[in-house]
Order: sequence, then structure tokens, then C-alpha cells
Amino acid sequence: MPVYGGIECAKKVDGEKYLTPDQYRYAATELIKAKSDGIYLFKKFTSREEGEAAYEPPFGVLRDLGASSQ
Repeated sequence: MPVYGGIECAKKVDGEKYLTPDQYRYAATELIKAKSDGIYLFKKFTSREEGEAAYEPPFGVLRDLGASSQ
């Protein structure tokens, strides 16, 4: 049975707004090292309806997740 590791994409509690691209890469690499069969992202959404306060996640990092560990 495959087991997938998750990366929660919600706001962080330490004052930072969201994960940086490097933090996504690090989390994915650690999950792969832990022998996860894959990775899923939880709560990956945009806030475009908030106008000037909107947040656009670093979508470009998605193509990198796990690539360096394989």
C-alpha cells in the first residue's frame, strides 16, 4: 500500500506568511528520504479575491519537488 507524505501549505505560526520555495523543496526532500511513495500538498490555494493583499503561492516550485532526491 503506498504511503504519501503531505506538506501543509497554510500560513505558518512563526510570523512568516507562507512557505518559501526552498522550504517546499526541503520538506519534499525529507519526505522522500523517509521513503514516502509520493507527496501531496494540503491547502494549496490562492487568495486572489483579496485584491492588494492577495497571495500567489510559488507555483514554479511544483516542478522541483522531489526531483533532486530521485
